[in-house]
Amino acid sequence: MTRPPALPLTDPAFWDQFWGSVRLPALPDSSRRYERCFIEFFDEHLPRAEGARAFEAGCAPGLWLAHLARRFGYAPSGCDTSPRGVALTRENFKLLGLAGEIAECDLLSYQPERPFDLVLSFGFIEHFSDPAPILAKHLELLKPGGLLVLEVPNLTGLNAWLQTPEFLAAHNPEVMRRDFLAAFAQRSGLETIFLDYFGGFEPDNLGPPRTALARRAALKILRQVRKLPGTGKLNSALWSGFILGLFRKKS
Repeated sequence: MTRPPALPLTDPAFWDQFWGSVRLPALPDSSRRYERCFIEFFDEHLPRAEGARAFEAGCAPGLWLAHLARRFGYAPSGCDTSPRGVALTRENFKLLGLAGEIAECDLLSYQPERPFDLVLSFGFIEHFSDPAPILAKHLELLKPGGLLVLEVPNLTGLNAWLQTPEFLAAHNPEVMRRDFLAAFAQRSGLETIFLDYFGGFEPDNLGPPRTALARRAALKILRQVRKLPGTGKLNSALWSGFILGLFRKKS
């Protein structure tokens, strides 16, 4: 039986608007807690990799590819369907003095000359009605022995209550579960290096409607709680900002 296409829950215009306020050059900012969490994670798990190749699905504006190129030596590549996102990524690389190959296309049509040592996916797979062909493409792009980084937002529990229905509609809730990623890794024969809720409570990713006064009051209080020491390490399915997986494709 032929599988139906992986219909996107967003379109390029959605992302053109989303990237409208990006300032360049863009690199991860360690003063922002959730970006610092990812910086520390990569420092712990990734070695120097001069000459290795990294690819990111939905790569705009290229800040993580740029970080991995500068800090670990990866040669960066990526693709994105947003014309604005692609232009921003290319300009970002130019400003940072990086050479990279950024394609304006959807992931399923992307055809590199050879597979990659590292494949990155940050907040990408949850924007499709059927993630199976998208995940299969991630594996196709990864060389044997290579590393796959999969991150999805955790828009469930408290985080779902604090979000607008319109924003939630752009996400597939079935994907945003740890057991979903665990089952994918098991089916695909991947070695799981890390898989868990991540980043602590991250209210910067959220925003209730202006008319939801109780939810907006709760968010204001939670933003103050986030400032307490150690809250970035407290993780739960109820409130963590992300689910993060690091997997190795078997040789």
